[in-house]
Amino acid sequence: MSNNILTGLIPSSLGKLKLLESLDLSQNKLSGQIPRQLTQITFLAKFDVSHNNLSGPIPRGSQFATFESTSYEGNLGLCGDPLPKKCGNEAPQLLPSTEEENGSDFGNELDWIFVLAGSVCGLLVGRVLAVVLITRKREYFLEIVGILTRLMKKKSEKRTRRN
Repeated sequence: MSNNILTGLIPSSLGKLKLLESLDLSQNKLSGQIPRQLTQITFLAKFDVSHNNLSGPIPRGSQFATFESTSYEGNLGLCGDPLPKKCGNEAPQLLPSTEEENGSDFGNELDWIFVLAGSVCGLLVGRVLAVVLITRKREYFLEIVGILTRLMKKKSEKRTRRN
């Protein structure tokens, strides 16, 4: 989910994805704190929220102790291990607040649902079109490949002439 210009908060509901192994939310415009619920994802091997607008303490617990500072860089408001910026006397709570349990981030969750649904639909439509072009309309597919090949050949010839 990196490089998608996502905005808003990171949904705490992602903590319910217990078998998630990788979560890359880098290079977006996310704000707020990293939800403590993400510490409940025990299979998380890769986590990257770098280059967003996140703030507050980095949650402690489970896999979060294994992530390097590069996972959080570019978020000037973040503090706590493994970053050199300490949070002072405030220790992050490990248990979710009752407000978060009651679904206060429903609006943000809805945004994520639309992003995921759009991505899945785009992949399915692309796959169907590719299968149709390759199997049923083979001449169109070959024509497109031929055009692309000629264009690439022309580009490479122009590069060699410049050098």
